[in-house]
Amino acid sequence: MRAALAARLRALLDGPGPQSRAGLAALLDELRDRVAGLRAVEDALGTRPLRELPGPLHARLLELARLREALTALWHEGREALDGPMPLRPVCGFGHSCRARPSSICFHPGRDSLLVTDFGRPELLEFSPRGAPLAAHVLGLRDPTRVLLLEDGRLALCDRGNARLLLLGADLRPLRALPFPPELEGPGRRPYDIAALPGGLAVMTKNAAHEAPRWFSCDPDAAAPAFAPLSGPQDCTPINCVGLDGLLHVTASAPNALLRHDPRSGRTEVLHAEPLGLRPTKVEPCPGGLWCASEGRLARLDAHGAVLHAARVATLTGTARCDASCLGAFVRHGQEFLVVGDMAGRRLHLLAAPEE
Repeated sequence: MRAALAARLRALLDGPGPQSRAGLAALLDELRDRVAGLRAVEDALGTRPLRELPGPLHARLLELARLREALTALWHEGREALDGPMPLRPVCGFGHSCRARPSSICFHPGRDSLLVTDFGRPELLEFSPRGAPLAAHVLGLRDPTRVLLLEDGRLALCDRGNARLLLLGADLRPLRALPFPPELEGPGRRPYDIAALPGGLAVMTKNAAHEAPRWFSCDPDAAAPAFAPLSGPQDCTPINCVGLDGLLHVTASAPNALLRHDPRSGRTEVLHAEPLGLRPTKVEPCPGGLWCASEGRLARLDAHGAVLHAARVATLTGTARCDASCLGAFVRHGQEFLVVGDMAGRRLHLLAAPEE
């Protein structure tokens, strides 16, 4: 089946004219349905951890997973041919000299530099806009998950391993630490991600197993900062969040979708769901919309969640595999850039949009 579908795709990609485009669109629909069917079979068979399954069933699940990945790759190839190229070009890879395991990225215009948290390091790493290493600021971090630029030029850090938030000045010196009180939700609960909202920060927490999410708000400028309950999306497993226009934008699994949540009304809507049911992992605001990474695919969305462009991350970065562990978008001298973290490859990739 895999070989036959690949041969059909090759013939359609090589053929000219609207008939080939129509045939390609039909093949993409067929591939999408086959991938969905394989995923449903995997879900039905894999109700227990793989290590607990009998040997033949374990082998069958692995075979199905490999087939699903192969058909997904064919779908990506056809989709990119149908949509046209993503308007991003690779500029450089960086961070490999320090074996970076990037967990978050932000651009600080006041310092004209990129700031990167690293899962395995206690420092906040600083790079030039073109990726040259500048400094490693020792802050005693443990498994940091987010560095966030605030409107006034200060920075908020989610220091998961130390169960705290850390507020930094524009000079990157610590201003105050905000420890998360374990008595709020029981032992083992830690801040997992943060987002900027009017009046303070939204804080997503999870327990020691990275489950049971809860949401809190925190005003880091209050005389006695406290973590107050905040409305967040329900009946899902949130992965990553950003604040935009007073709303939370949350990548989630179960369901696999990018959600938009209004903390004031408690209303949640699905902003974007990948056509193959891929799990969105990272979201990042950009001019006029959002970047969203989903299991190896990167999509540029408008403000309403419609896909403007999409491509495989590996295609954009020129690597065999890139996990898009984090995203950082910024504009410098009128040109848009996107930094893609690659934890598996222990580096970051700088991509640039065409200059206007």
